[in-house]
Amino acid sequence: MGFSYRLEITPNRSNCLFNFYLDRVKIGHIIFHITYHEISIGWVTIIGEYRKGYGSKMMELFEKYVTKFQTSVTKIVLIPKGFDGNDKNYLCTFYEKNGYKQEQLGQPFYIRDIIRTK
Repeated sequence: MGFSYRLEITPNRSNCLFNFYLDRVKIGHIIFHITYHEISIGWVTIIGEYRKGYGSKMMELFEKYVTKFQTSVTKIVLIPKGFDGNDKNYLCTFYEKNGYKQEQLGQPFYIRDIIRTK
């Protein structure tokens, strides 16, 4: 199985799209916004039958892209849909499984610092 991605980055770096492919078939995407030091993810989608296991692979590939090509970015911020900061849902579980941390109880977002090795 071959994983790949294709990016669509808008000139103002908002509403960018990270399309995720398995053997040239699109199975998911991430919608994100880039500021100088931060990427904010607004939406993560894996299509139907690809939900088990491929979401983590897509996040891993996205993080590799960020680490390699978005050199000014120091963190990724995620805001799980329907999360008020206290009552966790399935998206919170997914983000935690992939190494994202809730910065503070009561805050409705997750953060992952980008670590680059020299």
